[in-house]
Amino acid sequence: MSDSDYPVLEAEEPTQTYDYSAALYQRTFAGMPAPAHNPTASKEYYRFLFAGVLLVLGCLMPFDGDWSHTGYKSFSGGIFMVIGIGLVWTSWGAIHSGVFRMKWALLAFLPFVWGLLHVIFPGFPTEEADPAALNSWGEVFGVIGDTDNDNRFHAFGHAMQMFGPGKIFVFVGGLLALFGFFAGVFGGAKKLKEQKAAPRRR
Repeated sequence: MSDSDYPVLEAEEPTQTYDYSAALYQRTFAGMPAPAHNPTASKEYYRFLFAGVLLVLGCLMPFDGDWSHTGYKSFSGGIFMVIGIGLVWTSWGAIHSGVFRMKWALLAFLPFVWGLLHVIFPGFPTEEADPAALNSWGEVFGVIGDTDNDNRFHAFGHAMQMFGPGKIFVFVGGLLALFGFFAGVFGGAKKLKEQKAAPRRR
């Protein structure tokens, strides 16, 4: 039998394996994934993100009973919208990278104080201007408990619309941001204290 009668065995090419670590490393530079996909992120970052969304949404809503008076059209509303966008931006980045810029949370003090002043001095229509309107917070929340009034929910909604729904969202967003800020400060101080006390217990 000649050499040509034997089958020629070709060298098998080595199988290529998929490098998952390299793919994940490259993906980190492809953009930020959805925040819900990072289970290791601190819960404070999600609180700041939601606060920023409330601020932005509030500035897109009316600040009084006139539907055309949306918040961002005013000077203060424009500032609050920038703060809200900055808070959303830095929170989204913090959820992805773990680095949070605290200045945006501190700036949320401005819309909080602004909203608090409008809650204390609501500026409802006077009785002379609109006798049928609710003229104080006592009347607004009191109408809910009036079971004899079939239109109590409509009256409550109308009163909140006259107050300005955007003001409520801005106030709650600022309050939530400040709550997250102080919770983070006290939580960090407590953790630092525990770390300092840990060697002493050994």
